Amino acid sequence: MMERLATIWVQDGTRAIAVREDDSFYFCDFDDVGAILRSEVEIDEVISRARQGQLNEGLDPSALAPLVLDPTKVICLGLNYSAHVQEMGHELPKYPTLFAKYSDSLTGAYSDIAIPAITTSIDYEAEMVIVIGKSAKDIDPSRSFEYVAGFCVGNDTSIRDFQRRSSQFLQGKIFESATPVGPYLTPAKDVDFGKDLSIRSFINGEVAQDSRTSNLIFGVEEIVSYISRFVTLRPGDLIFTGTPDGVGAGKNPPAFLSDGDVVSVEIEGLGRLSNTIVQ
Repeated sequence: MMERLATIWVQDGTRAIAVREDDSFYFCDFDDVGAILRSEVEIDEVISRARQGQLNEGLDPSALAPLVLDPTKVICLGLNYSAHVQEMGHELPKYPTLFAKYSDSLTGAYSDIAIPAITTSIDYEAEMVIVIGKSAKDIDPSRSFEYVAGFCVGNDTSIRDFQRRSSQFLQGKIFESATPVGPYLTPAKDVDFGKDLSIRSFINGEVAQDSRTSNLIFGVEEIVSYISRFVTLRPGDLIFTGTPDGVGAGKNPPAFLSDGDVVSVEIEGLGRLSNTIVQ
């Protein structure tokens, strides 16, 4: 039975685990998936060692922590699906549109998302997230996948009124514990390097976004190579690859989230996030 890596909260902090398809799991000898990637121990070896320990039954989804607790970089692409570019009223970009988040912005795959009452413009963005596996600097696109450990699911929760206060996205993207990422690290080779996966979001069970990662304007190889031209990507770094059309801000009238709404993001082969808005 195949195992995938995840990070969970435990009584004294966090632990990385190897999760089986039936949600049973083994503990790994690391605090989080980021620590595994930084150790340079092969993932197969980490899982093999974990299997020597006790098999635990019934993973509680609410225990899932951010996949990587403290990445050196969380880099995000905006405007990377053409239909989303159109719904937001922008022109197609010539180059990737980049912004950043901080590790404090991250939260677990099933955690509540607490948003201060200073905003009424809470939006959702389903995204495939690249997880870097080894240091990459100034690499050719053809070699990008050598540096990718795998993929996970993200929701780039966005506070649109703050985002639009200036030409920079940052202040609308960095609210603390508002960006779920997880639930597992899926090896790149197991999902054909993320080239054509279904990506969907749901609001209270109703489909909001429905696209495929093959619709990315800038693909995974180009994204990793482009970013590596000016920064060194480190193991455990996260790259959010952009969201498809169907966000709340793109509707007429806009349809933003409110207290009690449940936002779910599902990507083929990578898993599912489900988070309740608390305001």
